[in-house]
Amino acid sequence: MIPVLVFAQNLAVKGTVNDPFGTAMPGVNVLQVGTTNGIITDLDGNYSINVPSNAKLSFSFIGYTTQTVSVSGKR
Repeated sequence: MIPVLVFAQNLAVKGTVNDPFGTAMPGVNVLQVGTTNGIITDLDGNYSINVPSNAKLSFSFIGYTTQTVSVSGKR
């Protein structure tokens, strides 16, 4: 039997973070759960981060509830 190595494929995940009223949110922390891989949204609330296809992203901002979203199955 030949061993097979499987590697998670990295994806460039992009998006915009908005508040409940639809206003873009600059300065939101976007972090890959379980790592130190993270970024902050720009002035228009946009972000782009490279993560494995099975990653989860945590979005946090002072005064708001932190939300965690699975990247899997999202395009």
